[in-house]
Amino acid sequence: MSTTFGVFQAAYSGTPLSSFTDIGLACCNEPIEAVDIFGRGRFANITQDPATGAITVGNPYIRRTPWFTQTDFQISHSIHVNKNREEQQLKISATALNVLNQHAIVNYWQGFNSIAASSSILAGSIFGGAAAYQTVEGGYNPQAEVNTGGFIKSSQYGQPNLWQLSRNLRLGVEFTF
Repeated sequence: MSTTFGVFQAAYSGTPLSSFTDIGLACCNEPIEAVDIFGRGRFANITQDPATGAITVGNPYIRRTPWFTQTDFQISHSIHVNKNREEQQLKISATALNVLNQHAIVNYWQGFNSIAASSSILAGSIFGGAAAYQTVEGGYNPQAEVNTGGFIKSSQYGQPNLWQLSRNLRLGVEFTF
């Protein structure tokens, strides 16, 4: 007979967040021309005045999800079932994943245009030819663009949308012969 146990601890720094939006076309609940408008790893607070509909784009900054930590525990017990054959064993085990039942947020919604309402920052630019290409590649003012032409902010923007899995218990029985 033998009993073994183990503890596993994981700790990860948060994941970088990047604000993105569709710049030319948004359709059918899918981002089509999504761009990290402020660069990868840069997030901006974007608010919309409920009275006027005016959108304010804050200064981009570095934002990450919270730290992710998880503790797992495992225990197993082996029993010899035949005195004449030492290799025959019955092993019973239990593994508790996320034993402390932590609930870290692992992702936030990062797209700030409404996909359901087919809203984008440079609406229709995919069909604008060379002039649209020059605008997209030459630079534009996101603050000015979101307030011209019916841009709709996503209500999910900046809200948590994925969490760490809850406590989980796995039981096992193994027979070695």
